[in-house]
Amino acid sequence: MERPAQPIAAPSAPFAAGRRLELTLDGARWSLAATAVDGVGRIGALRAVPGAAPAVLGLTEWRGRIVTVIDLAAALYDRSPRLGEAGWLLRLAAPLGHAALALSDSPRLAPSDANDGPTIDPAAVLSALRVGLRG
Repeated sequence: MERPAQPIAAPSAPFAAGRRLELTLDGARWSLAATAVDGVGRIGALRAVPGAAPAVLGLTEWRGRIVTVIDLAAALYDRSPRLGEAGWLLRLAAPLGHAALALSDSPRLAPSDANDGPTIDPAAVLSALRVGLRG
């Protein structure tokens, strides 16, 4: 039996408000609004998606739902994916809950005023990869 993604935490709306996740991608710092994330977990077994953009690692199960897993660094830097099943997942909040962003390093929660890098717009990442915006 294949191993599904392993959810670890789901930021509650009051907890996430006014905070962001700090991410390190290929040595560069980025940030993402914590309210854009429904949960954080480990990557599980992946199923390939024939014909998908190179940054789309595949599909995995997250709490009984199928999500599209995107290598965030590959999408932002337009390079080949480098992640396997050892990375982290950020499952996006509705209406983008059908997708998860894959990272090699764990994210860190920080106050929104401590901004060290550019902010990621998850909808723009999905749109650029032509990953649907349905929930």
